[in-house]
Amino acid sequence: MLVACIALSACRSKERAKPAAASSSSAAASAAPPAPRHQLNADPKLSQELDRVAETCTFLQKRETLSCPTAEVDLLKARLKELGLVALETLLAKVFDDDPRLSMVAATQMRNVYERSLGASLEKAPIPERVTAALTQALGELPVTRALLVAPAATFVLTREGRLDALVPIVERRPEVRYMVLPRVLHYPRLRAFGQVQKWATASDEETVVNALEALRLMTDWTEAEQVELEPWLSGFLTHQSNKAQGRAAGFLLECGAEAEKKALAWFEAALAEKRLKRDVIFVFGRRCRPDNYRELADDDLARLAKTPLCRKIERLLDRVAADKKTEAEVRAAALEMLTAVWPKTALRRAELVVKDENPWLAEQAGTAIHLAGDAVKK
Repeated sequence: MLVACIALSACRSKERAKPAAASSSSAAASAAPPAPRHQLNADPKLSQELDRVAETCTFLQKRETLSCPTAEVDLLKARLKELGLVALETLLAKVFDDDPRLSMVAATQMRNVYERSLGASLEKAPIPERVTAALTQALGELPVTRALLVAPAATFVLTREGRLDALVPIVERRPEVRYMVLPRVLHYPRLRAFGQVQKWATASDEETVVNALEALRLMTDWTEAEQVELEPWLSGFLTHQSNKAQGRAAGFLLECGAEAEKKALAWFEAALAEKRLKRDVIFVFGRRCRPDNYRELADDDLARLAKTPLCRKIERLLDRVAADKKTEAEVRAAALEMLTAVWPKTALRRAELVVKDENPWLAEQAGTAIHLAGDAVKK
């Protein structure tokens, strides 16, 4: 079985990211990587393993797409997560390799391994200046497709090392990488980097504003002091000209305590009544009851979370969305999808009604929900 490694993580996303790289010319995308300006210490054994995996992959250079055997990718990813700096530096050295297939394999693994954090083996390890400098170069100079794959690791390292000043000019010069960089800038520095996020959030284009708000996504477990600082800022976006920005802000307000929750839920109610809800908002709200890291949580913990008072309110709202015939079909389908993932009994009851809808596509989605929710209820 083959997996398109370059799209591996994007396929999991519920929120339809818009890769700005599509605007770049194919010639620029397939250009050779620049020569690294800093000597990197690649581990010989790991280098050989990467070389071997690359031999099993199919690479279409014109389109910069890569397919590798799933088993090979999974084994390599597990090993890389354990090797800390050795893995990061070796992957980075291979990203600059003249062999485009090997370079793409290394870049794809950097995305897979460091998508949400630097990982336990690298979390507090010292990172040499040569690695920080090479990551800065990679993000700023690699062909866009590969720069996007390197962006999570580069963002995490630069912000953890207090080098936001090196990151900002790249984001301004290469707007294509914003949607990969901005959602990760607060993970390590937390609100120490908030001033820059606030600047990005004043941009005139909707995507930059939304990406700036997404910086809060990986800043988990907000302290009370952080909630107090963030609540008024987020509340200000509830009347923003961008409906998408409003929805993101409302979703994050759910993390700011009881009064902020009321504001967020009231916004959702109003958006439903006015038919302003979009698909991505469904997942923004649903994420409160099924976090991004749900695979790392015990089933009992997920079940308890789904039964909390706030999540019960969200469940009822999503059920109303799925039932509302005046709401867009894709929004209703998203509500069914979220209900199926978190509250399968509710999803099953609703889907058995929606399957009769006059919209054939929505009826088909409801049929899928019946199958999936039915299996979940039987467990």
